[in-house]
Amino acid sequence: MIAPRIHLRLLVLVLLVLCAGWLVLWLYLTSSAVDTAAKDVDRKLNDTAFSLLMSWSDERTPGGGSEAAFNREPGQLPEFELRSETGEVLLRSRRFPMSSTQPQALNAGFSQDTINGVQWRVLTVRDSANRRYARVAVPLDTVVKRGSELTSVFVTPLLLALPVLGVLVCLGIWQGLRPLRQISQKLSETEIDRLNPLAIDVRRIPQEMRTPVLAINHLIRRVRDAMTSHRAFTSAMGHELRTPLAGFKTQVQVALRSDQQADKDRALKKLAGAIVGMERIVDHLLILARVDPVHPQLKTAEIDLPALVEKKLGELEGALQTKAITPELNITGGSLRMQGNTTLIGSLIGNLLDNAIRYSPIKGLIIIQIAPVSDGLELLVSDQGPGVPEEQRAEVFENFYRDPDQRKTGSGLGLGIVRAITLAHGGSVGIVDGHHQGACIRIWLPKAGPDSVQTAVR
Repeated sequence: MIAPRIHLRLLVLVLLVLCAGWLVLWLYLTSSAVDTAAKDVDRKLNDTAFSLLMSWSDERTPGGGSEAAFNREPGQLPEFELRSETGEVLLRSRRFPMSSTQPQALNAGFSQDTINGVQWRVLTVRDSANRRYARVAVPLDTVVKRGSELTSVFVTPLLLALPVLGVLVCLGIWQGLRPLRQISQKLSETEIDRLNPLAIDVRRIPQEMRTPVLAINHLIRRVRDAMTSHRAFTSAMGHELRTPLAGFKTQVQVALRSDQQADKDRALKKLAGAIVGMERIVDHLLILARVDPVHPQLKTAEIDLPALVEKKLGELEGALQTKAITPELNITGGSLRMQGNTTLIGSLIGNLLDNAIRYSPIKGLIIIQIAPVSDGLELLVSDQGPGVPEEQRAEVFENFYRDPDQRKTGSGLGLGIVRAITLAHGGSVGIVDGHHQGACIRIWLPKAGPDSVQTAVR
């Protein structure tokens, strides 16, 4: 099922609210108009009655108390009657409704009487001082008609305003959603090979739209940086793999063309060494893949860091003996346990030791120090190699980085892996001044690490 467009949703919702409000207002105005009409008629009846009593005198009585009747236009209201308390008619309009009710039975005030089949609104006012009373009446149809007139005056503009308000609402919603349409257009124009933040001035869009636009621009920058890093990584990886593959091909051709067994053995030995280098590159790439954000999260457990270092030193015993390098493990403090992924922390330690062995001179010394520092563990690995210049200490942790002045072979991924694993565990990595002239890499890892590991490799 396709969800309705947000413009249509807002339009329907606002129109429903507008119609509901209009209906409530219409009912209120209609009721108010009817009530106002009734009060207006009653006020006219009251004014007419008192005017009649105040303006009448005995000297004006026609014929010395005989009945006087006045012809009035049919639409001229109200009808009236002036009587004495004895029942004598002093003055009466010709259309005043005749009633058989005796004067003594009349009650002062408003009443609703049916006379000759017609309903009347009647006001009776007694003048006790002059012993007479006035009665003023209008048909109830007049009250209803007056109410209809007032209702028409009040409600007709409201009825005409409803479609106008509907059009204004439609235009307002359409204009209000303009930034959203602009964002959609800019996103549709974005090409994968030209990822740039949306060309939208956030100062000119509503406050509610600024956060999504800023989030989208931040995401575009991250995707662009990730793609740039991926392209650089792929390019460098292709270069790194092409070099040993070319060596494979060369040594195989030498072995095939040579008639001397010694030459074949020499070529095969070089081929075996190149294969070892290729294995190292592949291992490093697999480690990077394990800490890639698309890889499932890796569970963590408690790790005895000194024991893991000793294990890795045992695995690298052959490489240490080849160069007659002496490892020295210094442990400070009590419990040196941390929360982390054993495989990744083992790879981190292995790459640190492999890097130190690679750049250490023959019969050199490698010092590994572990100590508790600031709710975490500090791991220092120092060698007696050429060291890292101050201006290059931030770059050595980039993937495939190698000092152009160094002639040591390697994949250039070791310290990049160290950084990725350290950041994945919430730690920090850097190069500090050591006890010797060589490099000293400092790793800080929190004791209470995350429950799972997942990170992006930059």
